[in-house]
Amino acid sequence: MDASNPAARLRRPLVPAALAMAAGIAVDRWFGVGMVGWWVAVAVWVGWLVCWRRGHDRSAASLLLVAIAAGGAGWSHAGWRLFDRNEVGRLAEETSSPICLTAIAADAPSRVSAPEPDPFRAIPQGDKTTLPLVVTAVRDDSRWRPATGRLELVVDGHAAGYRAGDRLLVFGQLRGGGEPLNPGQFDFRADARSDRRLATLRTESPDCITLTQQGARWSVWRTLGAARAAAEKVLARRLGPERAPVASAMLLGSRDAVNQDRSEAFRRTGSLHVLVVSGLHVGLVVSLLLGASRQGWLRRTPTLLVVMGLIVLYVLLTGARPPAVRAAVLGEVLCVAALAGRRLLAMNSLAAAAMVVLALNPADLFRAGLQLSFLAAATLIALSNSWFERTPPTAMERLLTSVQPWYERAARGIVGYGGMVLLATLVVWVASAPLLATRFHILSPIAVPISLAVFPLVAASVISGLALVLAEVVAPPLAIAVAPVCGAAIDGLQATVAFADAAPAGWLWLGGPAGWWTLGFYGLFGAAILLRSTRRLWSRLAKLSAAWVVVGVAVSLTTVQPQGLRCSFIAVGHGCSVLVETPTGETLLYDAGSLGSPGAAAETIAGVLWSKGIRRIDAMVISHADVDHFNAVPGLLDRFAVGGVYVSPAMFAETAERPNSAPAGLLRRIDQAGVARHELRQGDRLTLGEASALVLHPIDEAVLGSDNAKSLVLGIEYAGRRVLLPGDLEGEGLEEVTGQFPYDCDLLLAPHHGSARSDPPGFAAWSTPEWVVVSGGNPSYGAAAGRTYRQSGARVLATAGTGMATFELSLFGVAAESFLTD
Repeated sequence: MDASNPAARLRRPLVPAALAMAAGIAVDRWFGVGMVGWWVAVAVWVGWLVCWRRGHDRSAASLLLVAIAAGGAGWSHAGWRLFDRNEVGRLAEETSSPICLTAIAADAPSRVSAPEPDPFRAIPQGDKTTLPLVVTAVRDDSRWRPATGRLELVVDGHAAGYRAGDRLLVFGQLRGGGEPLNPGQFDFRADARSDRRLATLRTESPDCITLTQQGARWSVWRTLGAARAAAEKVLARRLGPERAPVASAMLLGSRDAVNQDRSEAFRRTGSLHVLVVSGLHVGLVVSLLLGASRQGWLRRTPTLLVVMGLIVLYVLLTGARPPAVRAAVLGEVLCVAALAGRRLLAMNSLAAAAMVVLALNPADLFRAGLQLSFLAAATLIALSNSWFERTPPTAMERLLTSVQPWYERAARGIVGYGGMVLLATLVVWVASAPLLATRFHILSPIAVPISLAVFPLVAASVISGLALVLAEVVAPPLAIAVAPVCGAAIDGLQATVAFADAAPAGWLWLGGPAGWWTLGFYGLFGAAILLRSTRRLWSRLAKLSAAWVVVGVAVSLTTVQPQGLRCSFIAVGHGCSVLVETPTGETLLYDAGSLGSPGAAAETIAGVLWSKGIRRIDAMVISHADVDHFNAVPGLLDRFAVGGVYVSPAMFAETAERPNSAPAGLLRRIDQAGVARHELRQGDRLTLGEASALVLHPIDEAVLGSDNAKSLVLGIEYAGRRVLLPGDLEGEGLEEVTGQFPYDCDLLLAPHHGSARSDPPGFAAWSTPEWVVVSGGNPSYGAAAGRTYRQSGARVLATAGTGMATFELSLFGVAAESFLTD
């Protein structure tokens, strides 16, 4: 299709229709249209019918787009906001509560591989199993009452043998989806709600699940689940434990089986899309099927119909995720066009796929995976239009090519193929870079050169993997020959990703542009694709895009400095992280860790810093050698420039005797990053612009007791105000500090997360704080200490309940706000 022809653009009516549908969904999400959307849609449909019958084409087209937008808003409202009054999620609270319920398995269970052993992980984790459920009833005391809703059951250990349609009795802990506690943090609650899940159910053992009745034997979903499980067993038996998880992810969409560290390597190198059944994988399957159909084994029409059926079957088998559905719709449209003898309009087909995906689940519009999928497809379509608009070779050029030796033609073909792959990858990478930077804070230039190896290896893995599964069913001896081919392709893919992950400057973390800038960028990007027929308009768009980039860079380089000293107590669960910002731009981070995942803690803290426009940490102070106070430091060293790391003399004192300990690992990571290390003792002082930090503990001599007793205690002073940060101070160290002259402070971090061992009454009397912050994993932890501090006249905030607590200290007093309540 000639995209430069205005008449040709009129043949793409689904493009504005898809945009209108997306706009309606977005308006409902941001502003809450409610049921008004449905009434508006009905009224506008009537108006469209009147205009259409009277021949008012322009008015009819405009009203049609409004009707589609209103319908999208209404459909979004129904999926996002309307839930049954018996919805089980209404029973869920922020903290876990016991529940007994009956439910129907919506699919077969999925195994989640345990992360590799890591000294930075305070609580080791084993394998888990996830199982989607449709709730039917809950037990209320001694009676059952009806219930509805969807849940994801998370089981510690392996819970196998269940199939879609099985009726189950489950004892577990029900918990509502927790909202983000900090700025810049991923919203897991909204992500679950997008699938109409308002709560999570967890059990500590597979024994908490009882099968009460098997589902219908010939159910479609049960059959698909059984087929998927059988295919996974084939891959595991033929490929082994190192290759099978990657093969299952690429072929069947079972990404949870891939080790977390390996999955992160794919993400950092811009190759994560190969671990999910995306448009690339479905496209390979469609190409393979259509290629086989051209061999003439069957008549054309029956073959295309069979291909269409196999496409649907494969997408359903792999979970029907939005990127796969998008590729499946394109494949189905391609087959329909071939059956009808019509030319395929690629952008129109892509718009049709968008409308199908959004009709299935409007909330998918806000997911980065779907956005990247359609963005890549639209970019490739635009590139292919430009590619095929090139002047075709002349008769002389074709003649000269035909008389060249075969090896020259082969070399030319290989070079041409490589150039095409590189160009396509580069264009898609440039187009998706702002979205990746905004949503994931990562940029992976290494993704472009490694595409020369990744694409053929993925193609070989998918094709040989499908052949392996098919051969196991049809001719098992043939599977023995196919398995080494698939294994070699997967080994090559993993080796390529590992090499790219270790390459210098292959990928980098960055704050990323603001959401409003990214939205504007893609508005201009879309206009450039759809309106490139007018050269003057194209020139204006190019200039406007350049100006927009300049605006984005200028805004990213400017940060709003606080008027006073700002202290932000980041909500990291049971752990500690305090960000201190001075009016002159200096930053100090006191502790950075959590009892949970080190990677998750690093992402949480980094998200807060990036949301504030911070790209450098001038001083990073680690209070003591408990991992819940420093396990996020390695991840932050990767993401930010750090001026220096400050520790107590006891922090790395035993690393030589314990080389596999977490402090020893941290010491190596600090040295690898080239960051200067400094020891702090009682009486030392750090200067932070107009503020200063005085070290109150430890003393020069070795402190007896646990690591907590050796905590580095910091008193920050600014404009006559004081902030006291005591880490996990307790025991002999607590006695040493409180034996000093009282330290009257305005703001206090409760020692040891509010533990009774930190002597809250005595410490409150010694420090006399006005505000106290408890950094714990749940609001109940440290509640007794909170009451004690309140009795002493202080106001208390717990980050588990209020989210990140921020205080600004100045001559005029202390201003407090919390992320969730202010």
